[in-house]
Amino acid sequence: MCPNSSLVVGNHVTFRTENNDTCLGLVKFGNNDQVITFNNTVFINMPIEINNTEVIFNGCTFTRSNLLHNNEPLSINYCDFEFSGLQAIQTIPDPDDLCWIRNTEVSNSTLAGIQITGYSKVKIQNNNIHHNFSGIELYECSGGVVTDNEISYNGNGILLYHSNADITGHNNITYNYSSSVHGDNRGGYGIDGQHLTSWNLIGQDTYPIQIIHDNQREQILMQSNSIPSSMYFNKVYSSNHDKPYLRMWDDYIGTSRMINISNNNWSSDFIPTRDLSPEPVFTYLPMWEPGIPLQVLEDEAFLLFEEAMSAAYNMDYIVAEQKLKKIIAEYPETKVCVDAAKQLLILVEKYNKNYEALELYYTTYPTLRNDPILIKMADYLANFCKMKYGDYPEAIQFFEDLILNPPSLPDSLFAVIDAGYAYLLMAQNSDKCSYVGDLKWLKQTSVTAYLNSRNSLINNKLLITSQYNQATPDLPDAIRISNYPNPFNPNTTINFYLPESGNVFLEVFNIKGQRVKTLINEHKETGSHDFVWDATDQNGRFVSSGVYFYRLSTGTNSIVNKMLLMK
Repeated sequence: MCPNSSLVVGNHVTFRTENNDTCLGLVKFGNNDQVITFNNTVFINMPIEINNTEVIFNGCTFTRSNLLHNNEPLSINYCDFEFSGLQAIQTIPDPDDLCWIRNTEVSNSTLAGIQITGYSKVKIQNNNIHHNFSGIELYECSGGVVTDNEISYNGNGILLYHSNADITGHNNITYNYSSSVHGDNRGGYGIDGQHLTSWNLIGQDTYPIQIIHDNQREQILMQSNSIPSSMYFNKVYSSNHDKPYLRMWDDYIGTSRMINISNNNWSSDFIPTRDLSPEPVFTYLPMWEPGIPLQVLEDEAFLLFEEAMSAAYNMDYIVAEQKLKKIIAEYPETKVCVDAAKQLLILVEKYNKNYEALELYYTTYPTLRNDPILIKMADYLANFCKMKYGDYPEAIQFFEDLILNPPSLPDSLFAVIDAGYAYLLMAQNSDKCSYVGDLKWLKQTSVTAYLNSRNSLINNKLLITSQYNQATPDLPDAIRISNYPNPFNPNTTINFYLPESGNVFLEVFNIKGQRVKTLINEHKETGSHDFVWDATDQNGRFVSSGVYFYRLSTGTNSIVNKMLLMK
C-alpha cells in the first residue's frame, strides 16, 4: 500500500495464502494520521510490515507471520504469535510513542520473540514468551518496563543493549538454553546487560516473586558498564554450577566501589566464591528469605478457624480452643490470628470461665507479644478478662492510661465508653462500687447517663475522628501539636513543638468555627511547650461539652487538631 493510503479492516478477517505458500505479505507505508486497528484478525503465512502508522492489534493470531513495525505507537494485546516474532523499530524519535505488548503468547520464532529498537517508551507486560531464538531484546530503548512475564525455553531470556529498563514484578526467567544456531558463546543466559545499559532488577517482597533460575549459562551476565542500579527481592539460582549465577565478564573499573546485590535470595547451596564472579566486588549480605506465600498461610489458618467454629458449635470446646490456639501459635502473621484471639474470649465464657488463665495467655504468649498490632489487641482482651472476673479497678486504670496516653483518638474515645461500662458493671456486681479512678468524670451517675454518653460518642465518632491522622505531621522540621487527655474533663494539656523560635498563636474554636479563646499570643523559643486549657472561654466562663478545635499558628505554618470535652 502506498504512502498516505488508507486501510480499514473489519473484525474476524483472515489474511492467508493458498496452500500455505509464502508471500511478500502485507506492507503498509504510512505518513498519515490514520490509526489502524486489527480486531480478532488471523494472519497465516502472511508477514506484516507497517511503516509510520500507529497500529493496534487486539486478539489477533499470527502463524508463520512475522510482524515488523517501523515508527509510531504500537499496541499488542491478547494476541498469539506462533512460529512468528515481532519487531518494532523507531528511527524517527518521538518521546511520546509507546510500544506496549501485553497478555500475549509468542512462541517458536526463529528470530527474537520480541525485539524493540529505539523506542522511548516500552512496556512488555504479562506475556508468555517461550521456545524462540531469543526471548526479549531491547536495543537503544530509553525507557523500558518488563514486568510479570514468563520467559522460558528460549535461546536467551532478556538481552539489554544500550537501553534503560526496569525488570520488575514477578518475571519468571527460566530454562533458557542455546542451540546450534546460537554458536558456542551465544545464548543460554537469563539476563544479558551490555554496552552502557542502565537497568534495575527489582522483584516484589510477596508472592508471586521474581525468579531467575536454571538457565544454561549465567543467570545474569553483565558488562562492567552495565551494572544494575538497583537489584533486590529476586530469587536467583541454578542446580548446575558450571557457571556462576552472576558474572561480570570484563574488568571492573570501579574497584573502590562495591556492587550492592544484597536482599536477594541465592538458594540454600549458594557459595559466593563459586556463584559470583568476581566475588570480591559484590556485597551480597543480608540475603532475603521470601518465606511461604502469605495467601497460603491465610488459607490454612482460615481452614483451622472454620474447624474451630464447627467444634464450638457442637460444644466440643476443648478441640475448638486447641485449634484457635494453633492459629495463634503457627499463623500469627495472618488476619485470621486476630479473629482467633477474639474468639477465645467468647469461647471461655461458654466453656470454663477461667478468665484469669486466659488473661495470662494474652499477656505472655510469645506470638501475641511480637507484633505491635497483636500486642495492642491482646492487652485490650486481657483487660476484658479482668472485667469478666471482677477486677474493675485494674480494668478502669487500663482505660485511664489509654485516655491519658492514647495511641490514637479513636482508642481514647472507645476507652471512655469502656471505662463507663466498667463503672456500670462494678456498681451492680462488686463490693468495690465506691471506687473512683483518677479521671473521676468517667464514672457516670446512672445507667441513663452512661447510655447518653455512649450514644453521643458513637454518633459523633466520624466527626471527631475525621482527618485525625493528618493533624500532626511526623516530620522533624514541622510544627507538631497534640493534647492529653482527649477526651477530657475538666482540663487538658496541649503540647506543641516548634522547629524554630518565633511569634506563636494558640487558639480554641467551637464546632461552628467561632473563636472561644486565645490561649497564647507571644514569642516562643524552639522546642516543646505545654499549655493547660481549663475549658473556659475568653471571659472565664466554662464552656459546654462537645468537640473543639485548637489551632497553632506561626509566621509560616498553621496546624489544627480536635479535642472532646465531656462533662
